[in-house]
Amino acid sequence: MSFTSAQRIIGSVRSMLPKMITSGVVVNGEPILYCEPHHVTTVLTFLRDHSGTRCKQLTDLTAVDIPSREKRFEVRAARWQRLGRSSCYAGDRGRGG
Repeated sequence: MSFTSAQRIIGSVRSMLPKMITSGVVVNGEPILYCEPHHVTTVLTFLRDHSGTRCKQLTDLTAVDIPSREKRFEVRAARWQRLGRSSCYAGDRGRGG
């Protein structure tokens, strides 16, 4: 079985950050990485700084405020533009943070 570029990106980042990336999926051909809320900043910094990820510009950052939760804020999506025009998304898994 052959993997898509997005699947290879997910596998590569998960192998480099095994304790931070909880899961990953491909949606519309773009990789989406999930992590715990307290790892969001570290994961985004890694995606920016690591030469292998090629994420050069953070173009969208979306957060949600859910007042009924004790931990009411969560990052739903952070979109990095990669070299070659593709994107990579990272966010927490909806657990609040």
